Amino acid sequence: MEDGYPVFLDECRLCNACVEACPEDAIAIKEIEKEADVSEYTGVLVYAEQRSGVVHPVAYELLGKGRELADQLGEDLYAVVIGKGIDKGAEELAV
Repeated sequence: MEDGYPVFLDECRLCNACVEACPEDAIAIKEIEKEADVSEYTGVLVYAEQRSGVVHPVAYELLGKGRELADQLGEDLYAVVIGKGIDKGAEELAV
């Protein structure tokens, strides 16, 4: 706030906190509903969490469920592992 007026900064994350906090209801965020065209989406993607290059055990559970879903949909299953030094973990998932 500056001089009693809200100031909108580049750091705005659209969290709506200012809308709720404004005592005069002078702030509004217009939400635009947009439908995504998912007709061309394919595959099932699982994010495989890792720590220090070691794939977290829950990733294998998620891959199991992902496999079930991919089979039901007739789609491929993909895993994403992000991080440094993950070669061994990524190789384990590629099997």
